[in-house]
Amino acid sequence: MTDQDTNGQAVDQVDQDTNGQAVAQAVDAAQVRRARAEPRGVLSDMLPDFLAWLGVKPDDPDYAAKQAAAAAALFLGFTAFETYLDRDLAYTAASVETFLGPLSRVNLRRYPLEQVSFVTVDGMAIDATAWRANLRAGVVYVGTPPGAALEVTSDGGYSELPGDLQYALWLVAGGLYPSMLAGSSAALIGAPIARVSIPDVGTIEYATPGTAGGAGSAQLFGPMAPSMTMILDRYRAESAVGAG
Repeated sequence: MTDQDTNGQAVDQVDQDTNGQAVAQAVDAAQVRRARAEPRGVLSDMLPDFLAWLGVKPDDPDYAAKQAAAAAALFLGFTAFETYLDRDLAYTAASVETFLGPLSRVNLRRYPLEQVSFVTVDGMAIDATAWRANLRAGVVYVGTPPGAALEVTSDGGYSELPGDLQYALWLVAGGLYPSMLAGSSAALIGAPIARVSIPDVGTIEYATPGTAGGAGSAQLFGPMAPSMTMILDRYRAESAVGAG
């Protein structure tokens, strides 16, 4: 075997190794994103920092109960935000949304988009040159005839909330947190939630144990402060339409 052959094999091997590492890294990154495909994944990542922000320390004898209360407060706040914003925030891979024509564009519920992988009309894939997407705003521009079923498959949402949105969530969840603690007069820990009513004014209603259809209600939200809506309104679905 000549030096040239040996060098060629070495180069090929390096290319294969490099490509293999790149593929492996891409797969690992995709797995991380998929692990955060639901609100509980996004929220569990921020829970330790939120607990520290609340002043709850791991050596607190009631740490487990306070951790559960904080997680519940984050989840309720997150759900309230999604309702107010009229969109889904948490990253999800291969999210499928269906629309009925006639259409010239569609606004996806989950964005910013990482990619749009498939667009079909009545089950038939259409060429990528026949549509275009605004990834940041989650808008897909595609024309369909009346009655046609458009299906869009995409990866999108936040695996980590933007700083201002996270701060707003912590303010809301921080207000909810005392009501989530056992013994609070505002909430009945362990009782099933009968109703959550938001956006601008919300009531979380708990079914009260030991009563026939009875309920205890806690007014956990008042009208959102202008400083809060100034943050949230930047992320409302209609705010993104037409964005470049």
